[in-house]
Amino acid sequence: MNKHLKRFSATLIAALVFIVLVGYLFLFEMRGNKEIDTRKTVFPSVHSSGIDLIKLKYPGHEVTLMRDGGKWFVTKESKRFNADESVIGNILSGISEIKIDKIASENASSLDDFGLKSPRVEAMFKTPDGEYKLSVGSETPLGLGTYVNVGGEDRVLIVDETALMPFLDKTENDFRDKRILALNEDKINKLIFRSNQLSFEVDRESGRWVGKDMPDYVQLDQDRVTLILKAFLNLKIDNFEIDEPMSLSAYGLVKPNAEIEIFEDDNSIRVLFGNKKENGDYYIKLDSESPVYSVSEYVFVQIPESIDDIRVRKVVDIDPIKVREVEIREGNNDLSMRRIGDKWRLITDGKAKVNETKIKDLLNEIANLEVETFVDDNPPDLAPYGLDRPEIQITVTGPDDEKITILFGRKGEKKVYTKISGQDSIYKMSDVILSKINVSGDEFGK
Repeated sequence: MNKHLKRFSATLIAALVFIVLVGYLFLFEMRGNKEIDTRKTVFPSVHSSGIDLIKLKYPGHEVTLMRDGGKWFVTKESKRFNADESVIGNILSGISEIKIDKIASENASSLDDFGLKSPRVEAMFKTPDGEYKLSVGSETPLGLGTYVNVGGEDRVLIVDETALMPFLDKTENDFRDKRILALNEDKINKLIFRSNQLSFEVDRESGRWVGKDMPDYVQLDQDRVTLILKAFLNLKIDNFEIDEPMSLSAYGLVKPNAEIEIFEDDNSIRVLFGNKKENGDYYIKLDSESPVYSVSEYVFVQIPESIDDIRVRKVVDIDPIKVREVEIREGNNDLSMRRIGDKWRLITDGKAKVNETKIKDLLNEIANLEVETFVDDNPPDLAPYGLDRPEIQITVTGPDDEKITILFGRKGEKKVYTKISGQDSIYKMSDVILSKINVSGDEFGK
């Protein structure tokens, strides 16, 4: 029993010592050596708008940021690159918001105790009035703040690390502008796509995209083209690979896998895509510049491989509610229906009612028909597709007596060849709609 009591007493004493030590550290961090006005900032006379130069010295490398002509740049090996204005803005805001939580030491005998002998970063901010320096050390024992000193003085302050985060543990690339293109969407009037040795052009005419030297029946999907353009205008760099490549062959950029050329008024810029990286990104560069970057695979797959990738895939443009007549022919059988008022009737027997649900379902299926494959826009012969003598054809009549006839040919593998009467193009699409047609039966009967 005494043995257990001795063990318990030893454990209790150790716990009390630990609590006392933690309490001391807590009081040290909360009170410091001297109470101060916590509203006071480290650089009260520095305004972010007046800073025109920032130098950040990290263990092993330095970063210089400079303002010129109202824009910020990152300098690297005597060259300068556009800086990310939002990132720089966070730094400037952080500088002006660094507030003193407390004073750790008025005259520290050893800066090493605070991680300031070899600081995490030494920052210098320059304004027209002078230079201001800040060294950032380690976090306090309980992690309630970070040790800093100003201008190399012996006094050590404790500040909230939040305001320091924008420039802690950074490289030059962290401050560079990750936008590849800076273009005005409203001024873009032409796009040229190149992929798999194919090339095609789309032009903007009266606000709409049209294929150059393409027949009128080739209608472009306006939303799809716009989305492709926006994907490139919003293109962001994932990684800065190399600024001065000795050779482009290692990146697959001597003979790019794909290209897009964007015309803004009379000027153009070409974006080249090279090899795919192990992480799935693609190497990329601008034809007019040296640096090689990498971007997400999502951007690469936006480039259409052919004009078919951006064509309208809707087979017919009809409003089911406005269709007045439907005629279905299957072999020698013929079924015609007409909308009279708000009800459908068989034309052969004006009094015979039509199953409203089934005719509406059919019209919705027709309105939603989509091309899966553009087979041939200029077929020399319709027979191989079974469209010289289509097994089924559906004619819909709109409110202005405009008729559209859809021909269905040979079937196979749950697909069916299709074309619009009076047009040359042949498509392949799902044969689901055919399951809703059986003229020989009375499925549309009431």
